Amino acid sequence: MLPIGASTYVITRRGPVTYTNGLPVRTAPTTFSVVASVQPLNGQDLIRAPEGLRRSDARKAYLYITDEVRTVLAAGVEADLMTVDGVVYEIYHIDPHNVFSPLPHQRAYLQAAQGTDGAEVGS
Repeated sequence: MLPIGASTYVITRRGPVTYTNGLPVRTAPTTFSVVASVQPLNGQDLIRAPEGLRRSDARKAYLYITDEVRTVLAAGVEADLMTVDGVVYEIYHIDPHNVFSPLPHQRAYLQAAQGTDGAEVGS
């Protein structure tokens, strides 16, 4: 049974980059499903967002998982991607796992992912 307002979403973990004949080659990504409730950010969330990440296309997701999710702000790794209604979002921050909640969850902050050319990833 899903929590009220929650749906199943796909998280994509980008594969690491390896080098073949001196050229970078991205390995295959992995995906896994999560149950989450996705909501727009409120004003306080936008104020707390890091400089450069305060955008109106940002979202907040309550992830009902205890697995580790990668974020933009983690050093040395590429953030996980979450697809919501056909739009690919990059996870830029995770609040710690709430162990006192009746439904253990993590609060993730998402922002529409951008490719190197400025276009949205996956569009």
